[in-house]
Amino acid sequence: MRMTPRQFRVATSLLSGLLVVAAGLISGWSEARGMSVYTLRPRWSHAQLQDLERAILAHRVTHGALPVELAALAPPARSPSWGVDDSGRPIDAWQRPIHYSVREDGTFLLISYAQDGEPGGVGLDSDLTPDPRTLAACRRTYADVRGDAELDAVLHGSLLAGALTALIAYGLGRPTRTSPYARIGASLVVVTVGAMGLAAVLAVLDLPSGH
Repeated sequence: MRMTPRQFRVATSLLSGLLVVAAGLISGWSEARGMSVYTLRPRWSHAQLQDLERAILAHRVTHGALPVELAALAPPARSPSWGVDDSGRPIDAWQRPIHYSVREDGTFLLISYAQDGEPGGVGLDSDLTPDPRTLAACRRTYADVRGDAELDAVLHGSLLAGALTALIAYGLGRPTRTSPYARIGASLVVVTVGAMGLAAVLAVLDLPSGH
């Protein structure tokens, strides 16, 4: 059944409002997951692990065997970016010793237990190794950001922007006798594009930058 101009006006107004809400939430979620205050430690620790891996492999080439412990690595092989504890063991960004062990098959395991300091976990508690995939997994999850005041502000702002967009789009989309659908469509395009851009900017500004 073909919609009447009024039904089309209502439907497209609601759709434009939902698009604005979605844009704000997506922008806010992306910003919340990627804020530098939460990604700095995983990135630093992962870089530390990759530096250690290279140093271990270089030690094997030079000495014909893997080091017994990380503190046994020769000082010239150490990267200036390494952090160490009082006993000379490399530590991660959470100030905990990086775990190192040699397997029976001659390979080795190099791991940081990340934020919680315990094996396993998800999000920021996900274990880190030199494998880049572990860094991609060590990010904030919905459970981490749920309840954050900043994200709640983005949610409320997006809902308000969506409601206002729907009302404005409905008001501007009043059909004329000559071209009812053309006017509705043109009004919605202008309102939706402008509101989506505004919602995205506000979503980013409402979250701390981490500086």
